Amino acid sequence: MLQYMRERKKYGKHIPKSLSSKINKRKLIQKNICTNYKTIKIIDIYENLPYNQLNNRRTKIKEIILANDVLVVLLISGISRAYNMINGEFLCEINPNNFSVVHTIVYNSYNNTLIIAYASFPAHLQCKVIDCNDLKHGITNSSKLGILFERVILSHPAFFEFCETNGRIGAANLNTNSYTFWNMETYEPVFEIEEEFQEIRVSDGLVAMFKQPVNNTIPLALFDIQNGERLVK
Repeated sequence: MLQYMRERKKYGKHIPKSLSSKINKRKLIQKNICTNYKTIKIIDIYENLPYNQLNNRRTKIKEIILANDVLVVLLISGISRAYNMINGEFLCEINPNNFSVVHTIVYNSYNNTLIIAYASFPAHLQCKVIDCNDLKHGITNSSKLGILFERVILSHPAFFEFCETNGRIGAANLNTNSYTFWNMETYEPVFEIEEEFQEIRVSDGLVAMFKQPVNNTIPLALFDIQNGERLVK
């Protein structure tokens, strides 16, 4: 519209056909965008909010995950809910139980699943795998993938590292100095590193692991992220 007004001011009523055609195309695109926005639904994420034993405050949104036709919302309180992205209909609660607090959610495009990293008890961390095809119907417990992966429970200090570029999930348990890497496509373990490290960094094809500084130097070890082969010590 602004461009049309500028061209009208410049050329008057006699706008060149080439410019007029471009302006009409832009107006058509804007019209289509506005038409799509009319279908957006307003979702009240606090409606019938479930009772969470660990944190039941009405908090702000922490994450929004889009998984095809499903919209998943995670609140800072650790409560997570799923909605139909087309009509805004509430589908189900994502939290595995009333005691769990969800820390983060990752969409796994390798197999159209959601990975829910949560804690049912303080200082504990584990994951749940949900099939997005079932999630469309409000089902969260039918996935046959990740049965072994879901049994992994990490104790603080610990963390999960998700790297879709390499198709790996790293489970770091600093208490036992063990780092297990899982296949994102199958949720099967690939390799394990048992050694004391302070920090871990994942890049394209590599895992860089750092130890405590010694005499102004930081010991570094490099591993192949596909099979765990040690490349540099």
